[in-house]
Amino acid sequence: MKTTVFVLALFAIGICSASHAADKSAIQLNVANGDIAGQVDLIMKKIEQAQYVELSKKDRAELTGNLTEIESGSLDPASIATAQSEVNEILSQAFEDSKLVCTYYQVLGTRQRQKACMTVAEKKAAQVKTQRDIKHNAIPSLNQSAPQKSNP
Repeated sequence: MKTTVFVLALFAIGICSASHAADKSAIQLNVANGDIAGQVDLIMKKIEQAQYVELSKKDRAELTGNLTEIESGSLDPASIATAQSEVNEILSQAFEDSKLVCTYYQVLGTRQRQKACMTVAEKKAAQVKTQRDIKHNAIPSLNQSAPQKSNP
């Protein structure tokens, strides 16, 4: 009985690690492999998952359009190669932007550390916003802010 539970636990761990390892890189379309319809179905399922949460509406529309054109078979080989590279670029960028990055910071007044997690895209947006805020709310030069002394 204990052996069965142990084997099942190892099997479950193996399945989890295998599925986790499969998601270490972005899914890619390869027209040369054939079965384009199967690849398109797999891509459409994958982009609904958390690994592609940062896929914008514009990129999603472009991705769907390119996949539809490739699947229809009405494109010449050069156009198929261009559409395939655009699809793979969109998928790779969305995958990279959707990665979760966690950092720890020290809470003021305690020895406890807090964990803050955000996607790469959220982190980039926060950095851009901070830079914009600093630029627009810059400290005035010392000459303008210092009170003027009058000579009596």
